[in-house]
Amino acid sequence: MNDPTGVYSWRGSYVVNATLGNKMFKAAGSRSCSKRSGMGMNKLIWHEFNTKTNLLSQSDGFPTFCEELIERQMALDDVAKNGAPFSGTIKRCLLGMVEVANIATAVASYVRRPELVSDGSDAVFVVICLEGSMLCRQGDDAIRVGAGEGVICDSGEPGGLQMETETRYWALKVARAIMTKVAPHIKRFAGLKLNNTGMAMKLLAKYLDGLQGGDALGNEREARIFGEHLL
Repeated sequence: MNDPTGVYSWRGSYVVNATLGNKMFKAAGSRSCSKRSGMGMNKLIWHEFNTKTNLLSQSDGFPTFCEELIERQMALDDVAKNGAPFSGTIKRCLLGMVEVANIATAVASYVRRPELVSDGSDAVFVVICLEGSMLCRQGDDAIRVGAGEGVICDSGEPGGLQMETETRYWALKVARAIMTKVAPHIKRFAGLKLNNTGMAMKLLAKYLDGLQGGDALGNEREARIFGEHLL
């Protein structure tokens, strides 16, 4: 993977070049962060986008999925995939200071180029692979992340995240100031791999699994506390 990644928070304008087979799609425009307020503050309300249930044609599904990633959680400069049929699902919620997304996607690559790093975004993403495998590049070396493993992506640096197979993963967005306060000993978050052998990783996975029930949290206070426990 030669290009660097776009699993990052988004603010301002965007351009997406999406390749589907031999066709090239482009979406461009600008949206404010307030567009994402539909998630509901501190409530376990899942919002889902699915290329199949949204009754999108094959030609519309991939570029629309890209736009959903941009608007709701991630800034993407360039998204490319092979000519195979594309499908993807995004489920997201907001828990206090943590934005949580459960994403399933066919083979694709998400890119954040150097010129986008100055977009004002200052967040850190914890990406945890549940199924499949992905390749992350932030810095000199590419990092392969398999099921049960994770990696930290930093919106302050260019990078790339390539799905090598059909992949399902969690993406947790946290403001850099909060992450720095929680882990002051870590000087650089970008490309930090989270192995599946550590107790902290296992506990985090169990916490996230608890969200899948849909009604695990009954009110705003519980949702906020849940987010604090994730941190």
